[in-house]
Amino acid sequence: MKKLFITGLDSRAAWYSVIWHEVFLSCFTRCYSVYDADVVLLQRAHSITEYTQPVIYFIDDLLWCFARGYKQFPAEIMTQATYWLSHADIIIASTSYLATWLHLKFRIEARYLPVALPDRYYCRDIVTKNRTRVVLTTGFNAHDHDITDSGLLSCWETLQNGLQVQVLGRSKVLGTNNIVTYSQYLNTLRQARIGLIPLQDHPFNYAKTILKFLEYVVSGVVPVFSRIRAGDYAKLADMFPDLVVEDGDWLTAINRVWPRTEKIWPEIFQYCYDNHRHSVTYKIWNKLMEEVNG
Repeated sequence: MKKLFITGLDSRAAWYSVIWHEVFLSCFTRCYSVYDADVVLLQRAHSITEYTQPVIYFIDDLLWCFARGYKQFPAEIMTQATYWLSHADIIIASTSYLATWLHLKFRIEARYLPVALPDRYYCRDIVTKNRTRVVLTTGFNAHDHDITDSGLLSCWETLQNGLQVQVLGRSKVLGTNNIVTYSQYLNTLRQARIGLIPLQDHPFNYAKTILKFLEYVVSGVVPVFSRIRAGDYAKLADMFPDLVVEDGDWLTAINRVWPRTEKIWPEIFQYCYDNHRHSVTYKIWNKLMEEVNG
């Protein structure tokens, strides 16, 4: 088995090691010295370096088109990202929208590797009955403008007065600071009934993966999310219209879903199971690696 050197991945983010590394290493042995590697994997932005091995460049955000309120990346990082788009042997995007955008903008061929969770995360027998919480995950202030622009902030006080609402992450607009480990995050989700996903209607979010949606579902939580015009969440809206928040009316969407979560959850679980497990993604990844390996 060939050796893979991984660099540029955010080692602080536990979900990277769970969601992507297991897929990346399905047909490689990981090595920790670039000099021993047969293939090099870079993520998002990386210093401009000459490698003698084939280079795979993996990108999971639309770095060139940030939504309002998001902090722009420094010019140096953008230069690095653009460099690797033209110099890597194979480019992998985390959504089909992102792959298409990169093709239209830079005239390059980016391959789509769907986001997936490990097969062991999928359990049909998870207990969803009698849950009473609503959960919102915010990251590190990263979603404040999603919260504001999606209409969620305007009804937040009413929502808190009527339901048990728990926020995971840091948010200035909500005044919360509840940073937890990835395992604590998943354990907390398993106590919730509905999970909120506020989204600005913007190309940056069109390129966003449905990772949060998957994490909610495998935890027995029914997601409720903003309608946006394109991308993976737009596709989910077509498949599961009852989960969609129209015109920022979060209270109506939550009240519609709340009494039906036990009926709705098995259907969305089946969709995620059929399309977003590692054993499904492995096949796509292995096919891509046949090109790298010759």
